[in-house]
Order: sequence, then C-alpha cells, then structure tokens
Amino acid sequence: MRLVELQVAGFRAFGQKQSFDLDADVVIVNGVNGQGKTSFFDALLWGLSGLVPRISLDADAVLSKFSDTGQIEVTIRFQNSRGAKFLVRRSFDGQQQRVRFESGGEASRDSDAEAKLQDLLWPSAKTNADPKRAVAEALTRAVYLQQDVLREFLTRDDDKSRFTCIADLIGVAQVSDLREQLDRARTVWSTITNQRAAELEQRENKLASVRNDLQRTEAS
Repeated sequence: MRLVELQVAGFRAFGQKQSFDLDADVVIVNGVNGQGKTSFFDALLWGLSGLVPRISLDADAVLSKFSDTGQIEVTIRFQNSRGAKFLVRRSFDGQQQRVRFESGGEASRDSDAEAKLQDLLWPSAKTNADPKRAVAEALTRAVYLQQDVLREFLTRDDDKSRFTCIADLIGVAQVSDLREQLDRARTVWSTITNQRAAELEQRENKLASVRNDLQRTEAS
C-alpha cells in the first residue's frame, strides 16, 4: 500500500489546513522539536483507524487548541500495488466522529466505511473484540515503531509482558486474542448447554410423573 497524500486540519500541531505530497518511493520527515513530526504520523494513524491509543481513545485529546473551526479533518489518499486508488476522510466536530471511504468510484460512510477500510488494511482485525483499536495498535507496532513503544518493550519487567510486545510487533497477537475469544465462547456454550440439560431433565421427570399419574388413573 502506497500513501499518496495527507491533508490535515485541526489535528494536534496542525491548527490550520496543511497538505503533504507523499507520492514517492522514499519520504523523509525532518524538523526540529515541536514542529509536528509526531503529529504528522499520529494524523496518519488517526485517519486510518480513528484512534491514537498512546494518547487517548477520546478524539478530544487530539483536537488542536489552535483549530480555526474547532474541528478535525484528516484526509488520506493511497493506492495498492495494482494502482487502485482509495481515499479515507475522517472528521470530528467536537461531538461525533465521522468517516468516509472511497474506492472504485463508490463511497461509503461511518460504520460501513470503517468495515471496508478494515477489510482493505487488515481483514483479521474483525476477529478482535475492538477492531478499530486492533488496527490502531497493529499500525503503531508493526508499521511504524514509535520510540515510546520501543521503550515500553525495553523496560518490561517480565517475560510475559515482553512476549505480548513481540507478538504485537510480528503480528501474532491476533492469534492470542482469537484463542481468548474462543475460550470465552466455549465457556458460554458450556454454561448454556448445562442449563438446557438441567431444564430438559426437569421436564422429563415431570413428564414421567404425569405418565405415572395417568397409568394409576387408568388402572383404577
């Protein structure tokens, strides 16, 4: 997948609208501290997933204090290896987050747009209980490794926590998530099955009692 263009307004360091041409084999982001390098990558992450987990799950946390409109709008244009073009436009008006996804001349919005975007970026994210967060964390850990994520791995105190970080980095965390979901589903299924078996036993006992009563009545 090749990024072609990023447009951002009202997001973190970008109070006013700015556009970035990314249609190149190599893109180097250079600048002194406080000029928006991290905000640039966060805007890509937020535009594609709707979240920046390391900051907050609340869109208010990434709304720029210097926004001209009091709103966020991030537009990302990209294309796949076959040249098919896509566009995702995500916005936040201070109350509600909206998303529009365009592909092959067709446009979809909100939940339908999120589903199609996830299908394009990472279909297996839908096996997660929170697909948006799964996409956000996968992009953060596996696509561009932020320094705070690397620090998180280096400072982990136990092997289990380190394994969790490595699993995210190499993309196998979903296997663990799926296993946990299957275990929960199995527990629920077992509980329901046991309940139904108990109910069936009670009804069979009641039916046997009724039959015995009928037999005694016929005999008398």
